Amino acid sequence: AGIVHIWLKLVAAESDAMPGYAKLTHGLPANRVTYLDPIKAEAQPLPFMFPDARYAVCRYDASRSVIRLRAVLPEAGWSLSLHAPSGANFYFVPGAEDRVTRIDLLLQPAGTAYFNPQATAGSGGGERPTLSLQETEGIAVLKAPLKGLAYRRQTDLAMNSFACAPEPNAVARR
Repeated sequence: AGIVHIWLKLVAAESDAMPGYAKLTHGLPANRVTYLDPIKAEAQPLPFMFPDARYAVCRYDASRSVIRLRAVLPEAGWSLSLHAPSGANFYFVPGAEDRVTRIDLLLQPAGTAYFNPQATAGSGGGERPTLSLQETEGIAVLKAPLKGLAYRRQTDLAMNSFACAPEPNAVARR
């Protein structure tokens, strides 16, 4: 029984997509933010999702273009995480107390370089951070705490800052 258990764990780690990932991403459009319905005990997209939080997800696909990911985490309790189809969480940014965290990065497959011929060196701000992906597909999850009805508008505005789309004019170079 022990050998079978170990073998199953090793095989599960090698599978392309974990059941939770497949369930969460089923029917989601690529490279577009989707806001999940409020979490209820009888209707959870995945087990152990917090009912006192709102979630927005983006199934990204960087196989054809670099993906620009943007989000604003206005305070502690907010977070942005990236997950591979295998279920691995490979990037996590928590919100900070008394500080707004702004995320603006590019997702690209490992071994590929993208550049934007329209960008000029003097456009300000320098280059965006780039995250080299081991797998071209995955999911980004934005988690926002629910603080009460009085904060609903603030939460909605901050969640609307979440963007996930192909970077226009980006050209791949291998």
